[in-house]
Amino acid sequence: MRNTLKAILALSVFLFILIFHNVATASTIQNEYLLVTVDDETGRLFLSTIQGKPDIKGDEKKDLLFYDKPPSSYTLIYLDDDILTYGNDIGKFNPPIVGTRSIKLEWKYQYITAIQEVSFIKRENTGIEDGVLVKYIVKNNDKHSHKIGFRILFDTFLGENSKYHFELSNGEKLQAPKSFEKNNMPNYWISQDRKGIVCLRGVLKGNHVVTPDKVIFANYKALTENPRNFYIRRSRNFDYPPYSRRDSAVALYYKPIEIKSNGERIVYTILGLCGNESYESEKPVVEVATPKKEKKVEQITYHVRNYSAFRQEVQNISELQKEISSIDNLLSEINKFLKKRDAGEEVNLKDIEKIEKCLKAY
Repeated sequence: MRNTLKAILALSVFLFILIFHNVATASTIQNEYLLVTVDDETGRLFLSTIQGKPDIKGDEKKDLLFYDKPPSSYTLIYLDDDILTYGNDIGKFNPPIVGTRSIKLEWKYQYITAIQEVSFIKRENTGIEDGVLVKYIVKNNDKHSHKIGFRILFDTFLGENSKYHFELSNGEKLQAPKSFEKNNMPNYWISQDRKGIVCLRGVLKGNHVVTPDKVIFANYKALTENPRNFYIRRSRNFDYPPYSRRDSAVALYYKPIEIKSNGERIVYTILGLCGNESYESEKPVVEVATPKKEKKVEQITYHVRNYSAFRQEVQNISELQKEISSIDNLLSEINKFLKKRDAGEEVNLKDIEKIEKCLKAY
């Protein structure tokens, strides 16, 4: 019976890994106002409130961007004639640098290095840290010049259950897709819930932002399916039949410009809670995480009264360690099996036999 239970447990672990082995890890920073999450394997962003605005009740622990695993807000890099999704599998991430107020993620692809920095930013007079600076730096490591541009896509959440999806700095309220060029760009946009209590504000012009060449308010899926040239069709709402309904998003476009060898392109924008006060003039500094110091383990002496019982416990622990070792071997073989399968390599009978052998080991 005991061996049967172990086999069932091992098979359950095997099935669990088959289904969930791609679950991503994430880096998170938070203060008393906001929580920011960056998916470590894709660089995608999520934003929610903690306590929200100090003078408003009812905006605590509310999603500001759409929540998914991984998050659905992401960035494209226009590299010459190519379109790269920041953080996809064709490139490689360095380990994230996480401080108390910032997350820095570096992604390398061929001859470019793309850095995403997300950090809290304070209001100019009150010092309330209820804004998030989202910054991208792409370095050209090639000996030749290359054209580099961006599209930053925020999958908003609040306006989909509200009468108006977006409200602009000029007072215009959007119930349907619309685009703006740089020469008539609004200062900011806001997205709020039905009651007008929870409110997200995106800054398009002013301190700490690079004004985009174009901004488009449209259906999220329609934007994802048209990564470069998106044209707004006549529409009275944010539907994209038959695929999605009332699913709105904001896309910030920065036209590709030529970057010489060893040069870099930088863009940044701000998301935060609603408010008229501008953000501080001093640019926030992205922190570097300090390595954790290893704790010294003090040697402890135990006085054993019942030596026979103590030896039995040691024996039990030894057997448990062997079982854990067997499980480790099993998981190792399963992981090799999954890597082969995901890489499209042929999985032969020997691979399965190794897993069966590990199962029989205990």
